[in-house]
Amino acid sequence: MAKNWYPVIDESKCVQCLECVAFCPHGVFEERDGHPPAVVAPEECVEFCRACEKLCDAGAISFAGETAERVRARAEAEAVGAREGGATVRVTVYGPGCAKCQKLEERARQAVQQAGVDAEVAEVSDISEMAKAGVLMTPALAINGKLVVSGKVPAVAEIVTAIINAAAAPSR
Repeated sequence: MAKNWYPVIDESKCVQCLECVAFCPHGVFEERDGHPPAVVAPEECVEFCRACEKLCDAGAISFAGETAERVRARAEAEAVGAREGGATVRVTVYGPGCAKCQKLEERARQAVQQAGVDAEVAEVSDISEMAKAGVLMTPALAINGKLVVSGKVPAVAEIVTAIINAAAAPSR
C-alpha cells in the first residue's frame, strides 16, 4: 500500500454524501457524525488509485503525494485523448481464456479505472495474433502494443503504473 499517497478531503467542498466511505474496500475513510468523512487509514490507500476522487461529484477529494510531474502527465494524457477523439491507451490481454487470463483481464479493467486516463481493454485468444505480438507465455499483457507482462498476473497497482506511464509517454 502507499506510504506517501493518500486522499485529502476538502471539508469546504464535501457534501457528506459518504460515497467514499461506502466505496473504499481498504477502509481508508470513516464516517463522522455531522462532519465530512475522515481519512483514518492513509497507509491503506492504493498508490495511484483515484477511484474515490472520481466518485466525488463535489470535487472534495485530492491526493497528498501527487507530484507535479504526475499531474502534468495525467493532464497531457487526457489532452491527447481529447485531441485524438479516442482512447489514449490500448491495453491488450493475451491468453486462451483460462482462469489466470480472466484474472488478468479483470485486473486490467480495474487498473484502467484507477489510472484515471482514457483507455480500452481488448482480449486476444487467437494463437497467431499472440505469436505476432511476441507472446511466449500466457497470460500476457501489452500496453500500446508493447508487451509488459508475460506468464504471470501482476498486481493492479503494477498495471496502473504501466498505464499511467504509457499515457504520459510522448507520441506512440
